[in-house]
Amino acid sequence: MTYQPIWRISRKSVIATLLAAAVALVAVGSAPARAGQLTDFEKALLGLLAVGVIAKLIEDDRRRGGNGRVLPASCEFDVHTRDGWRRVMGQRCLEDAGVRTARLPSQCAFEVRTDWGRRTVYGSRCLQNAGWRIVAHRR
Repeated sequence: MTYQPIWRISRKSVIATLLAAAVALVAVGSAPARAGQLTDFEKALLGLLAVGVIAKLIEDDRRRGGNGRVLPASCEFDVHTRDGWRRVMGQRCLEDAGVRTARLPSQCAFEVRTDWGRRTVYGSRCLQNAGWRIVAHRR
C-alpha cells in the first residue's frame, strides 16, 4: 500500500516560495551588514545556491511525480481469459508509446492467445496497485 498524504503542496507553490526566499536572501545580502557589505562573490554564491536548491527540487519532483510511472490509456483493452474478462495493457503498444516494459512489474505480465499468436499483456489493476497510473493523452 502506498502512502497518500492528506494534503499536497503543488510544485508551483514550492518553486514560488523558494524563488521568493532566494530573492529575499540576495536582497538581505546586498544590504549593508554590521561588519561590512557582502562581496560580489558572496552575492553570486547566494544566487547560485538558490538556483541549485530550486533545480534540485524540480528534479526530485519529476522523479517522484510519476513521469516515469505513467502509462497511456490508449494501450488498454479488454481480453477474455479463463477467469472472465480482464482489463489489460498490451506490451507492444506500450513499447511503441515509449514505455520501457522491462521496468513494469513482472508479476503483472501474462500471455494471451490472439489471432496473431501469443502476446504479452499486463493486468491494468495489477499495474495500478504497483503504483503506475493510466492516463489519457491530452492534446
